[in-house]
Amino acid sequence: MKGAQSLPKRQPPTRVTPAELRRRRIELISHRYYFYQYLYSPALSYDAIMLRLESEFHSKAEFMFRFVDADIVTRLRNDNTQNGALQSLFPHLNWQI
Repeated sequence: MKGAQSLPKRQPPTRVTPAELRRRRIELISHRYYFYQYLYSPALSYDAIMLRLESEFHSKAEFMFRFVDADIVTRLRNDNTQNGALQSLFPHLNWQI
């Protein structure tokens, strides 16, 4: 009979704190900076990278440097992280060179 089945119970949305959102944004932008600095070809200047990040994340280039965590970039550099690892972390972005 139509309508005899009940809908599954909806799970309450997961609450994400503003601090967690900031942490995730810094992590994403730092990974993206690493991609443009060390993996992207042809090599881009610092200013060109900041302009690309500005267009991707809709934030002014003058402020983008605040979101790049040098420790994350250094760790990625030391681990020689490649496109596949970046793709698995952030599949919604294009990591192709």
